[in-house]
Amino acid sequence: MAFAFETSQLPAHPKAEWRGSAYNTLRFWIEFTGVSGLRVAGILAEAKRTVRISDGGTPGRLDVSVTSGTRSIAFSASASQVTHTRVYLAGSL
Repeated sequence: MAFAFETSQLPAHPKAEWRGSAYNTLRFWIEFTGVSGLRVAGILAEAKRTVRISDGGTPGRLDVSVTSGTRSIAFSASASQVTHTRVYLAGSL
């Protein structure tokens, strides 16, 4: 299972190929493996949501939840990794 996230918080140590370019948005993808206990309520994304990744109560497992006022997704995973990053200019600086 993978999620893409966007933020205006830019990396403190940008990749060399990003230097010299104008950008104000970072998009990154996190892939979770060994997913179990998937629970989904609602199907559309909203702008305001809370993302939590914690070590949970089971050794070697992560508890993941993405929630908003009306929608949620939650699951447990054995591992996670950032699989891709990109920066770009959204609107103007």
